[in-house]
Amino acid sequence: MPVAAAAAATPIIPGGGGGAGGYAEAIVPVEPGGVVVVTVGVGGAGGAPRYNGVVGGSTSFGTLVAASNGFGGRSGNPDSAGGNGGRGTVGTLLLFGGPGGDGPLAAALPGGAGGASAFGGGGRSAFLGGSPAHGQAAGSGAAGGFGPNTNGGTGANGLVIVEY
Repeated sequence: MPVAAAAAATPIIPGGGGGAGGYAEAIVPVEPGGVVVVTVGVGGAGGAPRYNGVVGGSTSFGTLVAASNGFGGRSGNPDSAGGNGGRGTVGTLLLFGGPGGDGPLAAALPGGAGGASAFGGGGRSAFLGGSPAHGQAAGSGAAGGFGPNTNGGTGANGLVIVEY
């Protein structure tokens, strides 16, 4: 009886890094005793092997100042593009967050690094089965996963600074 040839396994390609959230700044009038709703975006979770990273949350100071979230990196199958950065959406100084680095289209290389925010760098990529770094500075992206057993890192939470 002939023996069937073994099926080729699909390699797990390292994922792309997550994009950083945007940055917004403004001098705005407020009244003593007034209430302003502050929302701090939560960093997006890293994807498991073969799954894309999760979009982070947006950050705002009421409706007066706001910045959008960064986007999760792609899973690596069939491509490993880094996530796009967010952007400042409301305010007088509006900046984009850095994009995540693309992961290589080869199974033996590390995932893409996380995008840098206005406050600093993102997570460093993993190699040889090590854990990818989570977002380091406020609003920064995390590194993409490496190999069949390593999820991508988690992006850093946003930040609101109020001076009165």
